Amino acid sequence: MIIFGALCDGLQIEEAAFYPADRFSPKVGQAKAKPIAATTIFEGMQEEASGLYRCSAAALMLAPPAPPIAKSQNLLAITFRPILQRQKSALRKVA
Repeated sequence: MIIFGALCDGLQIEEAAFYPADRFSPKVGQAKAKPIAATTIFEGMQEEASGLYRCSAAALMLAPPAPPIAKSQNLLAITFRPILQRQKSALRKVA
């Protein structure tokens, strides 16, 4: 669970995907792991455009566990960009 609402009023989510943990950062000569798209559940987040979300103060994102990938541990990687940072007074209340 990631509580995006504590950080920002708006954000862009580029990717939420699972990778085999041992191949997330491949060694020289090792093939890069292919991502498996994560199923995501949003609470308090309204999609304004593709991948762009407006967040309430309690907005959060959940990602249920991935199916097993070759019997290895999975790593959830989320690529996001805060667009509208929450006001400093609101951030102090959360901290």
